[in-house]
Amino acid sequence: NRYREHAVDAPVSNELSEVSVSVTIDAKMVDYATMNGHTAKGYLSRPSDSTGPFPGIIVIHEWWGLNDNIRSMTDQLAAAGYQALAVDLYNGRLAETPEDARRLMSASLENRDVLTENVRQAYSYLSSQKQKVGTIGWCFGGGWSLNTAIALPEDIDATVIYYGRLVSERDVLQ
Repeated sequence: NRYREHAVDAPVSNELSEVSVSVTIDAKMVDYATMNGHTAKGYLSRPSDSTGPFPGIIVIHEWWGLNDNIRSMTDQLAAAGYQALAVDLYNGRLAETPEDARRLMSASLENRDVLTENVRQAYSYLSSQKQKVGTIGWCFGGGWSLNTAIALPEDIDATVIYYGRLVSERDVLQ
């Protein structure tokens, strides 16, 4: 079983997700798209004490979902001067156990077109101010950070991948 290495994992805070930001930020849940009658929601964070436009970052959660750890990382990116939108590829659901996480991730991957449209819409939301947009993700989100760049090769300006299942076929990457 390829998930064996996660058998004892849990969605708990760590020292990186507990860093407090020293810059004032505006953070809130936003509706960034409507797809097939469903509203795509995400966590938007940006600096509040300066004027934009700010470079954008699509933040893609790991297999646990859009939890406090990902919101904290999104706030840290905002404190560094970015407008960061953490997408929710699980439609509000969160995992508490590795079994839940595997189930949520597997279910979401059954319709990759929906995931791709979700990140396309996140790009549209962030790029409305004509600024540069990058992606960042962890584990499941690391793979989707790369998938977003592949889906939008002329639009995504930078991609950061913190591990994950990655596309490695040369023709796809070109």
